[in-house]
Amino acid sequence: MDTSKMPLRDAKGNIFGILSVTEDITERHQAQEELKQQKQNLEEALAELQGAQVQLVQSEKMSALGNLVAGVAHEINNPVGFLGGNIQPALDYIKDIFSLINLY
Repeated sequence: MDTSKMPLRDAKGNIFGILSVTEDITERHQAQEELKQQKQNLEEALAELQGAQVQLVQSEKMSALGNLVAGVAHEINNPVGFLGGNIQPALDYIKDIFSLINLY
């Protein structure tokens, strides 16, 4: 209960009584408790969202790093594959050239 008291004064300013107003504030207290609970729930949800955001950023970083590594490996693999695939034909051409030089 919440009680408010005010003095009642006559025309001369003398107090002749007290006005008392009493109000049941049970619902107000219940609403405040519900608000506190909702605030706590929202804070927990915010913390979870922030954690998920950090995890998502880390996941995106790892994905970008994986793409970068794959790109670098591809750029290295292409020339190496080219050289590996053309060494034997180049050796054959060199032998042919030496054979022609010997004949000349």
